[in-house]
Amino acid sequence: MTETNIYDAAVDQTAKDAYFTAGQGQLIWARFKKQKAAMVGAWVLVILILSGIFASFLTPYDPTIAGRDKDYLNGAPTIPQFCDDNGCSLRPFVYALERERSAKTNFRWVTTVNTDKRQYVQFFVEGSEYELFS
Repeated sequence: MTETNIYDAAVDQTAKDAYFTAGQGQLIWARFKKQKAAMVGAWVLVILILSGIFASFLTPYDPTIAGRDKDYLNGAPTIPQFCDDNGCSLRPFVYALERERSAKTNFRWVTTVNTDKRQYVQFFVEGSEYELFS
C-alpha cells in the first residue's frame, strides 16, 4: 500500500515539475485546450483558412469564362418551378429574365420576367477547366 502512495507522490511531483518548467506557449495551449468554445472556434478558423487557400479549386465557375451571362450579373434569386400556365414539367425550370432601359424609370435598367421562355435547371453539368496552384 505504501508503494502506490510513493508512486502517486512521484506522479504529482513530475506534474508540478512539468508545470513549473513549461514554457509560456505550453501553458497557453494547456489552458486553450480546456475551453470547448475556443477549440470549436479554432477548427472553424482552420476551415476558413483552408477554404481561402483552395478558393480557386472550390469555386463553382471562373468569373471570366465566356459562357456566363454578362447581362445578368446582379439578378435576384429565383425559385425553380415545376408547373405554370403552360403546363407541368418533370424538370425544374426558371423563367428567363430580360433587362431593358425604360423611359418611365428615367432610363434605368429594368428587369422583367418573360414567362414564355423557360430555362431548365441542369444538374451535374460539366464546368470550366481549372488548374490548381497556377
